[in-house]
Amino acid sequence: MSPLGIELRTQRSIQVEGAFGVIKEAFKVRRFKRFGADKVKMEFYLTLIGYNLLKISQ
Repeated sequence: MSPLGIELRTQRSIQVEGAFGVIKEAFKVRRFKRFGADKVKMEFYLTLIGYNLLKISQ
């Protein structure tokens, strides 16, 4: 609840929103193409791997 803690929480929420925005716009991922929790999880993991590779290459 300190001023520093509040600032860190604010920055963290902005960073997460930015990542999902890039995934939605750059990768054109709006909906999952698979059904079932395991398949959706794997598709999401593959998307995140692609996002991380994009970040590393920049």
